[in-house]
Amino acid sequence: MPQRFLGQTAEPAEDRRFSKREVRILEVRILKEGFGWRAEPYSQVDVSLDTSQFHSGTRALRFVFSGPAFADSGVSQYVPVQPNVRYRLSAFVKSEDIVSASGPRIVVQDYYGNQALASTEDLLSTSGWRELQADFVAGPQTRLIAIKVMRVPGNPLIKGTFGWTT
Repeated sequence: MPQRFLGQTAEPAEDRRFSKREVRILEVRILKEGFGWRAEPYSQVDVSLDTSQFHSGTRALRFVFSGPAFADSGVSQYVPVQPNVRYRLSAFVKSEDIVSASGPRIVVQDYYGNQALASTEDLLSTSGWRELQADFVAGPQTRLIAIKVMRVPGNPLIKGTFGWTT
């Protein structure tokens, strides 16, 4: 079974092989500081821990969208990385009745430069749990990334439910 983690290669970015050195990105615990998950409250998105529907582990993040537009869901995790190293983000997601021209997606950003390094496809309509992956190379100055649930563009209205687990 494929691993569902942010994996780091053992070699510089030129090497396309992915090693088994991995950092777990999601055993959900919402924190206000440090490298755990952070949740900033937004009225447009209801974020909670779901212990009844998850792909693996014991819970999932559940996002309920009620209509108003937003770009950033307010949920993020900071992960330290090494410059010029290739990484793979892997996560299991599901969607329920998402109606919008722009669905939620997982985005990896350089924390200090705010530059997007990778993004998954957006999710619309209804789908069961499925794996999404995004490969990226940390920039020469990148030492910290932010993993976020976002919409690009963030201006259309959205309704529905999005779930994310390892």
